[in-house]
Amino acid sequence: MFFNNIEGFISGGFPVLKDLLTREQWTILVRDFFITHTCSSPYFLKISEEFLDYLPNSTLDFLPEFSYQLAHWEWMELHADVYQTTESNQAPNQLSLNHQVLSMIESAWCQAYEFPVHTVSADNLPEQKATYLMIYRNHELDVGFNELNPLSALLFESLRNNTQQSTENILKDIAQKINIDESTVINGGQQIITQWFELGILIELN
Repeated sequence: MFFNNIEGFISGGFPVLKDLLTREQWTILVRDFFITHTCSSPYFLKISEEFLDYLPNSTLDFLPEFSYQLAHWEWMELHADVYQTTESNQAPNQLSLNHQVLSMIESAWCQAYEFPVHTVSADNLPEQKATYLMIYRNHELDVGFNELNPLSALLFESLRNNTQQSTENILKDIAQKINIDESTVINGGQQIITQWFELGILIELN
């Protein structure tokens, strides 16, 4: 009964990883977790997180090399869905890209992976490729994700850490940091920020 309950939670949390394995391999994996991993929390909702802690230390040789990164991406969807915000996030009513001080909603994250884990399926095993993925739960409580390029990933982190800079100054700093024409970065960055505004994942700081 205990094993079946845990297997059910893990199957529900990591369906893509499960589809990559045979039924026998999946059972071996879950049993190894059940037997060898010492959980730090007694709560069933934490089982997926405990499995994620276990996976990098697994010695099972049939696991794909991207197993942990795939599992982490699958877990992020659950994490975004149940995340409890600790701050009041004020969405901007409109954009004034030159002067507004903007940041990212608390329930948005940018993750870097060595594989395009968002494309993985039993029929599509990935080759190694640096991939940036943003997952979010927006002001309307909808969960979604976007693939980012290196520029938009850098912009995400700059906005995430922003407290007082205008959007224009952030983009100018990025252009200087990566040594790309300032107008190119500003034009591209403003388009990205407009998309994020439409997704409902920006907040206005003042």
